[in-house]
Amino acid sequence: MIEFENPYVLLLIIPAWALLLWGHKSFLYSKIYSLRNPMARVVRPRKLKRRRLGTLALKLAVSALLVISLSGPYLIRTKVVEKELTSELEQVLKAGRPAVVICLDVSGSMADPFPGGVKIQVAKEVINRFLDLIPEGVDVGLIAFSHSVVEEVAPTEDRSLVREALAKLKAEGGTMYTYPLTSALNYLMAYRVLNLSTMVIFVTDGMPGDQYRPLLQKFVKWGVPIYTVYIGSGQGASETEFMASKTGGRMFTAESADELRAIFQDLVKEAKKLKVKSQVRLKFRKEVKVREPLSWMFSSLAALLFLALSFKRYQISKLTP
Repeated sequence: MIEFENPYVLLLIIPAWALLLWGHKSFLYSKIYSLRNPMARVVRPRKLKRRRLGTLALKLAVSALLVISLSGPYLIRTKVVEKELTSELEQVLKAGRPAVVICLDVSGSMADPFPGGVKIQVAKEVINRFLDLIPEGVDVGLIAFSHSVVEEVAPTEDRSLVREALAKLKAEGGTMYTYPLTSALNYLMAYRVLNLSTMVIFVTDGMPGDQYRPLLQKFVKWGVPIYTVYIGSGQGASETEFMASKTGGRMFTAESADELRAIFQDLVKEAKKLKVKSQVRLKFRKEVKVREPLSWMFSSLAALLFLALSFKRYQISKLTP
């Protein structure tokens, strides 16, 4: 919608048009002249009256456009701009921390031995080592699960809370994937709203006893990849492979304690990338209102109509057969 800097100037259109109508010969002078000189209708072409009406319309249009131009018309347009990296943005980047949530299976089968130790004990060891090696600027959470969520720590910069929860874990119960995945996503959605990088590390050794797959679509929607670690060999590996491929993560298989340690070394590298990604991807966009002046457009249109008016008056004044 067009707005005006000086809307009261528009009122000048009324007196301008009144003067033009009052002074135009088509309405006053031509009638008086015709009464005084009967030969005027013979000397003047019959089209002269229509031509004078045409010039009147052009004059009215030119005067209106000039008045509108003087009133300062403009449009307000909303424009999205990206802010430059200022000190304010630097403070936000410092406060914005990426996050990792580790989902650890503590079902009864995790108490079984495998080459190099007991599954749950080696898993605790490598997770503690993981906490030592990842950057301080990354929040870490823990969700221990069996047929339900057994223990959980929301993503935090305090690694001691995660270590304390790890120490209390013991293997018992069945295996359900839905509960830990739901909790992990609920934690990480707050980070994704701020466009911060996140990841889930899902460690298990068993097949799920529930229908968890529809939940993976939400991970895709929010851009949260799941990195899966399957301990041992069996049918469950196909499930963890599907989970990782569906969400954009990676799938690992550990058939021994040494392999599990090596896998978490790779996961440390992935976690170290999170801080860089979050700083690169975090952008601030701001909607600003931009004023676009329109005076030039009305002035240009008035100039064009004035040229047309000059040509029209030349046609009227020159000799015609």
